[in-house]
Amino acid sequence: TTLFRSILHEHMSNWMLIPTFCRNHENSYVNIVTESMFLDEYNNIHISEKSFRPFFYYQFPLILATHNHIKKMKEKFDLDFFDDIINHSYDSQPNQRIRLDMFFNEIQRLNGIKDQLIDFYGKNYERFEANKQKILKILSIVDKDYYFFEGLI
Repeated sequence: TTLFRSILHEHMSNWMLIPTFCRNHENSYVNIVTESMFLDEYNNIHISEKSFRPFFYYQFPLILATHNHIKKMKEKFDLDFFDDIINHSYDSQPNQRIRLDMFFNEIQRLNGIKDQLIDFYGKNYERFEANKQKILKILSIVDKDYYFFEGLI
């Protein structure tokens, strides 16, 4: 695992490493993300580093955020959310209470089909790898901006 961690640190931006630890992600198929914004008060979609981590770590993403968060990530970054096994319909629900209930129900459903998730994971490695490559490309662009602003401080 030391080699694994050094490889990850070599490829990840500084802003994405803090405060995460690689061991938090090494043995998980599903990453449940609670984004910084959930309430739709300002009609805003805020995509932080938390939403990118499941793709970097080859995990299934479940993201609780403002409605249409996942839709925006698909459009903007062309990420595969594995809609053929995960039901992200909660994402389009504008009512926050209903969206939270739908999200919780999807977690329960996935918990009931663990073997199917593991089987799917093994048969679709190339999709997880394609997502990882998209994230690495995004990080290379963001790194330039990060180091520019870091140089201004």
